[in-house]
Amino acid sequence: MKAPTLYKIDEQLTSLLQLVDDESVPQDVLEAAINAAQLDFKDKALAVAAVIKQFEAMVSAIDCRIQELSARSARYDDEADRLRNYLLAHMEKQGFDKIENDELSIKVRLGTGAVEVVDSSKIPSEYWRLPPAPEPQPDKKKIADDIKQGVVIEGVNLVKKPRLEIK
Repeated sequence: MKAPTLYKIDEQLTSLLQLVDDESVPQDVLEAAINAAQLDFKDKALAVAAVIKQFEAMVSAIDCRIQELSARSARYDDEADRLRNYLLAHMEKQGFDKIENDELSIKVRLGTGAVEVVDSSKIPSEYWRLPPAPEPQPDKKKIADDIKQGVVIEGVNLVKKPRLEIK
């Protein structure tokens, strides 16, 4: 038999609480049913909270792994660049412009050209680009701090929403 969901237990508890004023239902039976439903609800809530903690732990572990893999990827990228420069330098030194076999082909080619900035103060303004300014956004932290200090700010409300804390 499948365990009832939190929703079903909540629905059952709500139905039982509506019967409190019904005199046709024996109060001791009703009280026992409510207590049992509340225990079921608490047990189910704790089980759901445990799953939430597991998911949070998985997110943390995945984030950590992403950082490790990103660092590893950067190391491989750096090493590939280092080896590419190493091979290029030695091929140029030995006068090879092409080496190949059945699996690989290595060719020394001139790049398309990269701009090297020697003195940026001498570059005319027409060659500068300015990134667009970010869209202005409300500073919610400052707004909240000021409202808590009694400042009245039009267009905003300080709303306290319930949040679930699981430790």
